[in-house]
Amino acid sequence: MTTPRRFSAAGWTAAALLALAMGAGCTYPIATATPTAAPTPTPTATPTPQSAQFFMQSVGEDAGRYPVRYTSPGGEWSIAVPPKWIFNQQKDTGRELDSASETAGGAAVAAIYAVEKLPKDAGGQQALEAFVGSEWATDRAVEIAEQSDVAASSGAAGRKAAGTMTGGTGPGGRERFLLAAFAGNGSAFVLAFYPDRSTAPDALIADADAAVLSLRWEETRTRDVDKTNALQLIEAEPQTLDPAVATNGAGGIIGDLYSGLVSLDTSLNVQPELAERWDVTADGKTYTFHLRKDAQFHNGRPLTADDVVFSWLRAAGPEPASDTAVRYLGDILGVREYHAGTADRIAGLQIVDPYTIRVTLDAAKPFFIEKLSHPASWIVDRYTVRVPHWEFRPNGTGPFRMFQYVPEKSVILEADPGYYGPAPRLQYVVYWLTSTSQESLYKSGKIDRMDVAPSLLPVVNDPHDPLFGIPAKDPKFCTNFIMFNTALPPFDDPSTRKAFALSVNREVYVEVSPEEDDIPGGGVLPPGMPGYSAEPALHYYDSQAAKESIARSKYADAGNRPEMRLTVRSEAAEYDPTTEFLVDSWEDTLGWDILVEGTPGEAYEKATAGKSSAQLVFLRHCAELPDPDNFYNFLFHGDNATTYYGYRSPSLDALLDSASVEGNWVKRVALFRQADQILFDEAPAMALSYPGVRYAVWKPHIFGYVPTPIDVPQHHRMWIQRD
Repeated sequence: MTTPRRFSAAGWTAAALLALAMGAGCTYPIATATPTAAPTPTPTATPTPQSAQFFMQSVGEDAGRYPVRYTSPGGEWSIAVPPKWIFNQQKDTGRELDSASETAGGAAVAAIYAVEKLPKDAGGQQALEAFVGSEWATDRAVEIAEQSDVAASSGAAGRKAAGTMTGGTGPGGRERFLLAAFAGNGSAFVLAFYPDRSTAPDALIADADAAVLSLRWEETRTRDVDKTNALQLIEAEPQTLDPAVATNGAGGIIGDLYSGLVSLDTSLNVQPELAERWDVTADGKTYTFHLRKDAQFHNGRPLTADDVVFSWLRAAGPEPASDTAVRYLGDILGVREYHAGTADRIAGLQIVDPYTIRVTLDAAKPFFIEKLSHPASWIVDRYTVRVPHWEFRPNGTGPFRMFQYVPEKSVILEADPGYYGPAPRLQYVVYWLTSTSQESLYKSGKIDRMDVAPSLLPVVNDPHDPLFGIPAKDPKFCTNFIMFNTALPPFDDPSTRKAFALSVNREVYVEVSPEEDDIPGGGVLPPGMPGYSAEPALHYYDSQAAKESIARSKYADAGNRPEMRLTVRSEAAEYDPTTEFLVDSWEDTLGWDILVEGTPGEAYEKATAGKSSAQLVFLRHCAELPDPDNFYNFLFHGDNATTYYGYRSPSLDALLDSASVEGNWVKRVALFRQADQILFDEAPAMALSYPGVRYAVWKPHIFGYVPTPIDVPQHHRMWIQRD
């Protein structure tokens, strides 16, 4: 995730803040009606299915018993927020503002700020003065009618003030304000405003006062934990902790924090999680899931069918705009219409009772249950995700809960004592967010696992070497592709695409690759993947056929050829051996000059995603499910083509649609072989190679890890045993 920015109240008038707060709308349809009691957790004797949308309209009176905290963008402080508060984020000239309104009475509640840094020893009075003296009060006469000391439940000392400001945009140019200011950690926290106490509802004032008094300064340095029972790993800064938009599988932080109705075990078999069992109708189109009654969120709130439906509606909705979620939930009747905004509910979702959900598919899909093992369908807390910066305190149902998140430094998770499954044997999982080399961290004992090259295996087997540990083979179901942007010249022409694909000798490509043990590419599926064939139609190298194909293309005339660029992830246009080999192969065989365009980090992701301006890009696609659909449909079906460079083939789409509903495995594989032929003929991509086995080494006191070709959650099954 992007590191949150510190924000300031400077430049905002009280009237503007109130307007923002009163205009705040709920991002998800959970608090747009008068709050009503949550459904009773006792199943009815004769369940009556109801529209899932009905359950989304209630905040739920029980929410107030389970704390949800708002954390500042930089993670310096947090406050508990009432369940009826609705947040609205605004940005202005680089400053970020979070405002809140409360549905009770339709009144504004608060705008939340952090002002410029203060001296470390500053107190509440200095915090108040800093705020009142800031740009907030520029050109306005501020009159403080009363002020008093206030102390938060955490012991933080502050100052509360009430008064009026002349020169604002309120009636008569005067507006009332009430604010509370605290100083700590060298910064100030301010909560403002709500209306005159004489007109504000008592409940609203009580909520705001309670929020003020719940202030807690947060530690922004990594906290110490008992390392004797902590698994320590290295990780990149998470792009997100939201499972609805996660793209890197079920392992790691996401798999520790969250869970779904089902998961894959280390043998890649589906196993129950939040759903203790499910029934499927004879036609294969309707699933009835029976939820566990002992499952709860990390804050202790019991999980019910409402939470599952909310999570799926949210994932498939316009926010967070997750194409990933649509891929994994899109077989449910009405999901695609709901995602497109042409329906206000998902027709295939029904809540039978608080612990039973009925799911109807648009057609029988033999791999639907496997799709639910992907994080896109996992469950989030509907009260937590409405609060800005909620990823500091995600409230999942997984085996571990958030202990501390320090951006760009660390994520520390601790075992959740309320976890519904067997209690994790690890007390902590520590992820160090650093670019420091794995080898130095492993040698120093800072991490318990590191990737190793095959040439280092003799070293890691030596008990006298600092790299000593237990080696593990990590096979992965992955294919390395070159993707052709079929929406742009010259790859709008199939003959040109095919000529480029036929020009590359994959056997030589893997020989020059710096990645050891790679296997020459051929078809879409990697070895070991269900449905893999060792001799698919795509496994062709024929330079003469490549020349004949380019001669048949509409770009046969060299004078008619557009400039060609291969976009690579790099700080500069650097030629690694494989890039150089590709460029040489195309230039020598086709006589077409290729420019290499080096694009760094995030810019590369933007340049190669969606309606891309890149003509040629590398793509490594790894399976997230043990089913061929995870490659063929996701990469090449027309409904997903906007993600993968515009390719659409009605004949291929028809084949893949047939394969998705074919229950006979032999017939289904035969359909994929026909798809291989279309992909060879139309060449929207070329399979370059399959990554070979990767090796890792674990510290000898770490037990329970099982190498799997698809990432699955397994930290909760691991343990530490020292001599």
